[in-house]
Amino acid sequence: MSDGAIRSGIAAGDVPLPLATALRTRRAW
Repeated sequence: MSDGAIRSGIAAGDVPLPLATALRTRRAW
């Protein structure tokens, strides 16, 4: 369910912003 919700959010474009930022921060770390 979590995966589906995350995927749905990414598709909607409402989660990619914070998600991308978190991923970028993690990568920079």
